[in-house]
Amino acid sequence: MDVVFDVADRGMAELRRRFPRVLLAVTLGVWLPVVGLLLVAMYGRPLWAVVLVLVIVAPTFVLVGVVAVRGLRRTPAWVWGSGVAGVVAGSGVVVPLWLPADATRGMLIAVASFVYAQMYLGLLGVVDHLWIVRHGGVEPVEDAVLRLRRMLQVRLLLASAVVVCGAVSPRAGDYPSIFPFGWLYLATIPLIWMALRDRERGRAWRVAAAITGVTVVNLFVLVDGPGRQRTLVEYGWILLVAVYLWSKAARVGYWAAPHGDASAG
Repeated sequence: MDVVFDVADRGMAELRRRFPRVLLAVTLGVWLPVVGLLLVAMYGRPLWAVVLVLVIVAPTFVLVGVVAVRGLRRTPAWVWGSGVAGVVAGSGVVVPLWLPADATRGMLIAVASFVYAQMYLGLLGVVDHLWIVRHGGVEPVEDAVLRLRRMLQVRLLLASAVVVCGAVSPRAGDYPSIFPFGWLYLATIPLIWMALRDRERGRAWRVAAAITGVTVVNLFVLVDGPGRQRTLVEYGWILLVAVYLWSKAARVGYWAAPHGDASAG
């Protein structure tokens, strides 16, 4: 999995460097229609439409605008947090809780939603790259470290949210049932929070181990074949992604907080 993600990351970096405006057009071409479809889907539901705009649409638009004007490094933490929180809330919480009962359809929708979130992060990356090009064309090392760290934090939070919300969603009890001990994933939330806050390698390893352990327990208890199959088909991909990303955080140099500075970035 390291090879797959490394190739994808290097490919995106090369596209940003060689064809930034093309990549900008592609990411906008994916992101904006999805936002439009969500707003259309809320037609006749004014309350939900207002919530969608205030919680997801407006903060994500503001974040893109601020990064375009100031660059990612100089984007205030609260603007970054509110913008990416909307993406995490949509793709990491709402979608896993409202997926259809059919395992294959649910998996495809969840994967598409997760990929959509990555496209938004890619949009932020290319907008930041264009800002750097306009201001000298060289990204300082500390700026690159902050960019990589922030992107990884969002991916960690997103993948963890999909796992936890999927495991405790009401549809987990549908036949064939999945995650008989899904509530155990709730016990990983404090570990996830402390790992994101402190950015210590040991805490990242503990989260990866906790998600793996709870998953093994649930799969072991699922004595019926259909339940195990549904679990692997629908959630196997995100469990692998979550464990991989947390193990990556424990290994990469830009993740660990400087000594005495666990809150920076």
